[in-house]
Amino acid sequence: MAWTTVGYHAMEQKFFDELISKDADACILPSLSFASWYRTPLCAISQTRKEIVRKLGVTLSETLEVHPKAKAQALKRSPGKSRVDAALECPNYVVWRLRTQENVAELVSKGILQGCQNRFQLKEPLEPLRPFTQVGKWFVEYAPAAIQPTLSGGAARAFGSTKMENFACSYFLALPVAAEHVPLQELLAVTRSAPVLKLLLQNETNEDMKVLLENCIAGRGDYIGLPLVASPITAMILGFFAYKPPSEQFQQSQQSAPLHLLKFCAQSLVDHHLPFFHPLCPLWLYKPAGLIQLIQKNEMMLAIEDFRMKVSQTAEYQSQTDLLHQNHRARLQNRKRHLEEAVDTLKAEIMDHEAEIGKIDAEMKPAEGPAEDPEPSKLVRENLPKKFTAAKAMHKTPPLEISAEVKDKDASTYKAPWATEQCMASMKVNGMYEASGLALWLRTGVWSMGKDRDVDPGDVSFAALEKFANSYFNKYVSLKTYVSRDGKRQKPRDRLLWPVIMVCACDAVSDVDKKFFEHSLNVLSSHFVLWSWYYALSKALCASDKDWLAMLWEAGLTVTIQVRLCPDLADFVKARNHASEGLKSIGDLSLSDTFLTFADVVKKLGIEKEQDGISHGLRFNNAVYNSSMHRAAMGVIFLLEGDVFLKSMGRLEMGWGRELLSNAYSKLNRLVSLSKAAATTERTAQQVASWLVQMLHLALVKNIIQSKQATDVWLFGDRKHSTTGYWQACLVILEVFDFLAPLTSKLPEQECQKCVKVLESIRDPTTCLAEFLLTESEESGIVREGEEDAAAAAPVEAGKLNTVKAEFNKATGSLLELLVDLMRGEYIEDCKKIAAENMKLPQAVTEAASSMHTDEKSGQQSVKLLTSLYLVVQAFDTGSKSVSLASTLPSQSLIQTLNPTTSSEQDAAAREMTWKQVQAERRKFVTFSVVPKYTKDSLNAAFRNSGKVWAHKGSLNASHRLIIGSADMMTEESDQPWLSLSPPAHEAWKAVAEFCVALTGSTDFTLLFDGRMREIRRINEDVVLAHSHTEELCLIYSGGCVPRAGRVRRVPLGAKKVETAVLRFPAQRTKIKTTKKENFTSCGEATTFQGTFSGVTFRPVSELPLIAADEKKKIFPAAPAVPAPEPWKECHGEDVPLFWQEAKPIELYLALLDEFKGQAVLDLTAGSGALMEACLTRGIQYHGVCLNREHMSWLQAVADRAACGLISIEGSTLYAEELAKSVKQHFADVLQKLVPADDEAEELMEPETDDDAA
Repeated sequence: MAWTTVGYHAMEQKFFDELISKDADACILPSLSFASWYRTPLCAISQTRKEIVRKLGVTLSETLEVHPKAKAQALKRSPGKSRVDAALECPNYVVWRLRTQENVAELVSKGILQGCQNRFQLKEPLEPLRPFTQVGKWFVEYAPAAIQPTLSGGAARAFGSTKMENFACSYFLALPVAAEHVPLQELLAVTRSAPVLKLLLQNETNEDMKVLLENCIAGRGDYIGLPLVASPITAMILGFFAYKPPSEQFQQSQQSAPLHLLKFCAQSLVDHHLPFFHPLCPLWLYKPAGLIQLIQKNEMMLAIEDFRMKVSQTAEYQSQTDLLHQNHRARLQNRKRHLEEAVDTLKAEIMDHEAEIGKIDAEMKPAEGPAEDPEPSKLVRENLPKKFTAAKAMHKTPPLEISAEVKDKDASTYKAPWATEQCMASMKVNGMYEASGLALWLRTGVWSMGKDRDVDPGDVSFAALEKFANSYFNKYVSLKTYVSRDGKRQKPRDRLLWPVIMVCACDAVSDVDKKFFEHSLNVLSSHFVLWSWYYALSKALCASDKDWLAMLWEAGLTVTIQVRLCPDLADFVKARNHASEGLKSIGDLSLSDTFLTFADVVKKLGIEKEQDGISHGLRFNNAVYNSSMHRAAMGVIFLLEGDVFLKSMGRLEMGWGRELLSNAYSKLNRLVSLSKAAATTERTAQQVASWLVQMLHLALVKNIIQSKQATDVWLFGDRKHSTTGYWQACLVILEVFDFLAPLTSKLPEQECQKCVKVLESIRDPTTCLAEFLLTESEESGIVREGEEDAAAAAPVEAGKLNTVKAEFNKATGSLLELLVDLMRGEYIEDCKKIAAENMKLPQAVTEAASSMHTDEKSGQQSVKLLTSLYLVVQAFDTGSKSVSLASTLPSQSLIQTLNPTTSSEQDAAAREMTWKQVQAERRKFVTFSVVPKYTKDSLNAAFRNSGKVWAHKGSLNASHRLIIGSADMMTEESDQPWLSLSPPAHEAWKAVAEFCVALTGSTDFTLLFDGRMREIRRINEDVVLAHSHTEELCLIYSGGCVPRAGRVRRVPLGAKKVETAVLRFPAQRTKIKTTKKENFTSCGEATTFQGTFSGVTFRPVSELPLIAADEKKKIFPAAPAVPAPEPWKECHGEDVPLFWQEAKPIELYLALLDEFKGQAVLDLTAGSGALMEACLTRGIQYHGVCLNREHMSWLQAVADRAACGLISIEGSTLYAEELAKSVKQHFADVLQKLVPADDEAEELMEPETDDDAA
């Protein structure tokens, strides 16, 4: 049964666009389930428009009520177009069409469809088509449509003036169609516009305006006028809804009944009246008599034109089902994404919980013995009371008093024991108190966070801590003193003296109103002295040395403690500076605060000028605050932003002490300047400074320099002697990483991501040292406790770099190896040379590449690093021998793209101009054409259009024309073209042979090569050798085989090393002289009497122009798309030869041209341009026949590059001095690509047997 249209429904296009662009979480089906289906698209759009404006507060129908919430909103009008205006004038809709194969009458009788005046009403909306039992018989589709009032386009009737340019104001009104000759009084009767007035009255809310409109409708009162509006669109739409068309026409047509549009044009606002504001649109009420009077005076023009409301479909109908399926799929995808995110979140939570469980289990697990390395202070507090009776009271033990009779200078700094009353009095009066107390009263600061007054003591190496403990807390450095306790003098005995005053801080006086302190006094500096004492105590406890314990314990009871009242942060940091400088009084700078801490003090005090620091009494290394110190502090404050720089400095301090850099503020100041100059948008000055510090640590570990030799001159160079330092060289290393980073984009996506991570690990000095640079020698020679001999170092995986390189190709491996060598320090001197030149690295590499060959010839030695960088970049430039289909300007080489200074607009214009000159020189000798098909007639046409080749007039034995073809350069259709030959079609090659034998030129020599294919040889014999003056010559190749990729089995007599050619002479051979053979005489050929060319080498890969695989597919569209084998990709990248089996080298063609005295050549199989390049070299006219336009475009590009090379060679046929200079300047990369490379390592000259493979 045929499909029947039930009805149409419409929605605004913008609503449809919003609906389908909503978040896919929502189903759009409910919004597309319609109950009402109208007879025509016009009717459906009209009903939709009525409903839209009803919701905006107005109505276009007598039966539709205004939406109550929108009525008040409709009264609010702002300047410009309102939402009601936009809804009325909206032209774009989407029309839905419901179609069925069921009986509509039966559906109506069953109540599924309810028939109305001009629509069908569904009992239930489609969800989708749920009410119907046979879903397959119902179909919903949609299409975009536009509804617009359309003018008839005919000549408009006009009244009054006809000079349109004089009228600035236009008013419009839609009226029913009137007779053609009706008078103006009847045409402009107010009663004719009564439907429009009623529509306006129905939407009016102003009572005065309602009365005025009612008078106009009834024709009573003094002011009865026509409703005019300023927009023709508004006037036509109001007329369409006001003058209801006949229902039959309205239901069956795509356009409405015709109406008249009246256009009144005046010079200015009529009577200077402003419009009445109405919810539908602004309007004027003008009396017809006044309008007629103006028309008759020619002060107004009236034009009348027919119009209709017309629906036009702007695209074909599409199935609603497809739209729903897309929405359903999008919702499923969105739901899947939410679930995956939830799964990832749950996995992360599970991992966190498992880690927490592991920590809990570890804490709950009973200890299997004493801890290997317990914190000394914790060990002392737990075990000292048990093993040393005198320390049973711990921090509540009274301090000892040093006897006044002691004359030793080491005891003179000690004060009377701590007394609470004296402490409170002194703190209130002086803000400071100093007395003898206990070391146990002092807070160790081990877990301090370094925020505000929570002093971070920093880190110190264990070696420095042990050295200090041995110097001051070893029992062998004791001396005899007298001490007293509670006024009782004790006997003199060996005692250890606390070396420095321990300065502490408190916020308020009440903080020190105690007799004893339990590890709570906040030490400002000298934490390491306290740590050394704890360390010595822990060793004495472990050794059970009671004498040593007694000396250490009594030393901890005679600590001179100075408490300072620091109510604000400024007092606190100044007190810390004072305490740090006091520690330096013992002559050991390794444990006092570093200049980084001093800079933090300057920052917290808000010091901006040198005088500010002096006024605060700041000192560093016992020197008063000065200008050099101020400059260095300001710079270091800048580096302290974040923790990157601090972490690197901490690592350096731990390994090599604080004197190397942390306390050398002159070095730090110069480091700040260097880092700021090297900072970029991607790398901050803090990151640069941190990296340079890590590189210094790496240099010390690798013995590039000794710590004592790391002076300012070594680090920064000597300006007086114009030398550069280590850190300038390191910045060059950083430039190398930035320069080589874009090379990773040449790798496949997964390899690229992996390589980026490896580069980051190599660039990070700490990671590089751990993963790539640690060797056995750095861990050997360590003598451990209980061992007599040095322990052998644990074997470090020396092949880590080789393991990483094995995951990438050869080019990436060379890149990684160069970078590791760079970090190892092998190129430090080269980096210093580059830094001294003050040249950007990309430019230096480019210049080194262009001068490399010149330096080799002159004996000069270039910078090794620049040469290595150039070779690495060249290894990535896999398309260096590739030629694009476009015969336009060659793209820049990879080395040029890495140098942004070579891409100016002037350079680009000069390159383009030079290349055009090269092309012009090439066209003097080389041209190409395309034949639609290889037939005798098409080849004759190509020959006649070959220009100078066709016009060649030579003489026998002096100047000949050669017509040459080779069967191995016509097609390629094998699945493995690098292993098997592809013979051309029989009819095509036969046509080539017939064309050759039909030539009658007096100096035409024809040569047809069989391409080492026996079936082609038979055609040559049958077609050519059957004629007179013909002969066969033979090429004998040297080496094993031609395959440039893949694996060939070695079987008896499997190598195809012999190629034959049929030669047709223009005359009897007795008239042609023999000449001496110069080349290919391995078999003893002396003259052309011999018909063989022996010792011919297969054309090397370095001589072959390559092409991208997708572009090759355009030349051979019928051939299968075969990717190159992996061995080829490893050496040459993704690009491939145009003909894998091409065998004849350029050198052979040069010999043929010389022996047969060719001065013009018609190449029937242009191939990849070997014969063309030979002709260019000899300056011989050449015309090549190509397979198609793409083949010709590619060959033109190959020819242009060959001409570029010849132009630059002095003495060649194309050499021109000025053009050669331009070519060398702008196309050095092209010339470099033309230099043949050594293919010995690439070519498989003899295939392996199965035994060899095993």
